[in-house]
Amino acid sequence: MTTVESRSERPHRLGAARDNLISYQRLRFGIGLVGVVLFLTPVVYSLVTNTWKDSISGYYYTPLRNFFVGSVTLLGAFLVAYKGNSWLDTLLTDLAGLCAILLAWDPTYNAGARTWQNMLHPICASLAFGLLAIMALLFTQDSSRASTMEQLKLAALAAFFRNKQGFIPRTQMVYVICGDGILVTIIVYVVNELLHGSVPLIWFEGVMLFFFATCWITAGLRQARADDATSGANAARSGR
Repeated sequence: MTTVESRSERPHRLGAARDNLISYQRLRFGIGLVGVVLFLTPVVYSLVTNTWKDSISGYYYTPLRNFFVGSVTLLGAFLVAYKGNSWLDTLLTDLAGLCAILLAWDPTYNAGARTWQNMLHPICASLAFGLLAIMALLFTQDSSRASTMEQLKLAALAAFFRNKQGFIPRTQMVYVICGDGILVTIIVYVVNELLHGSVPLIWFEGVMLFFFATCWITAGLRQARADDATSGANAARSGR
């Protein structure tokens, strides 16, 4: 025997669904905002104390230790909690989140002999940024019904401002710029190190965090607008 949903019950169901959507939006906003704070706080601290470190991780050895560990762990937890539109989306953010948590609790090299634990830190950081760059490129299109290999091909196409139909739409360009920006910054940093350049790692990290934060905050804003439109249409139908 089927139960017909009354009009009075529909608003409750729609309200519960909307609460879930709002939480999802806030998660995306939270991921982006933590990225902003993670860079700005050490910079402000350095301007006030005139104490600069070569990398954001270096602030672990300052009074900002608890801030660094807490914010990076929070960022990792947010990424693990995030569930994407496909299995690959979720896998990428889960791995990036785990890498963030590992690098938060595994201090970077400071002084004395290097250990394997110290080497784990930059490896996790590089993997996290690389995975998030791929995630940004996957934001460019709905690949939820594509196979894993197809999604990776779509991400590779997106890196060159292309998709299966041709050029990426203007509305999706921000994701390509952010994803490519992270990848190019990683390459430039490697070249800088090989040539014994004088640019500290912290500025490369700042650029990557800027692209990362821009990508996720933009995704949150766009989802909020899309969800508002969908909720409005559902509410209109429920009132019939």
